[in-house]
Amino acid sequence: MDLFNNGLGRTIGSKYGSHSNGLAVKSMSDEIYSSIKSGKGRVVKNGKLVSPAF
Repeated sequence: MDLFNNGLGRTIGSKYGSHSNGLAVKSMSDEIYSSIKSGKGRVVKNGKLVSPAF
């Protein structure tokens, strides 16, 4: 799960560069949260890697 979600975060983070200001960090975190909420991220439920249910 961590490797899957870290890959998602790295993919999104690569668009923002390594020296992001506070506004870019907020935008990046909003985009990551939105991706996870829309089902692109994964969580472990009953021993299986599944899309989160919000």
